[in-house]
Amino acid sequence: NLWLYISTPQNQTYCILPIISSATTTYSPYQSCTAGYWKTHPTVPPWSSQYPPNAILGSVFTALNQYCTGLSSYTLHNALLYFPSQGPYSPSTYCGKVELLLFQAVAALENSMTMHYPLTPNEVITMTNNAILSNNPTIVTNLQNHFKQLNEEYEYACSPGTYTPVPSTPGCALEPGTYYISVL
Repeated sequence: NLWLYISTPQNQTYCILPIISSATTTYSPYQSCTAGYWKTHPTVPPWSSQYPPNAILGSVFTALNQYCTGLSSYTLHNALLYFPSQGPYSPSTYCGKVELLLFQAVAALENSMTMHYPLTPNEVITMTNNAILSNNPTIVTNLQNHFKQLNEEYEYACSPGTYTPVPSTPGCALEPGTYYISVL
């Protein structure tokens, strides 16, 4: 993969264009922040007002009221702070794997609420509930890995300690043709 970052004279990102991305040249408009970003930024925007840091997990991911009930009373922010290393379940158990899923699902939910993310909030919630209700560790782990990949793939929207969305630049595109790039 090769990305072209276009910056202003003030060193602010103006546009990001993929030059080579899996042998294609399509631009991805998606944005995300990692679970680590959401973990360390509970009091600053962009946390959504519908799902704030103090929202209860069991009220958002209702499958927790049937499976892994020990997790249902934690808050969204607790899921980022304590899961998976300090949660109530061992990582080798089914509910320990659900903790790993919730760590990424909370980030995916906030990303879907506050950014241009490839999933909607309803999709994140439904996918998470369905995985938990499956009672299948493989399904839970696969979804956790999928969310992690999405949360990290587009994380250029966030930098450590700062929320910096990539500006909407509809005219930011390379016209067909040959370009020469010099790396200095």
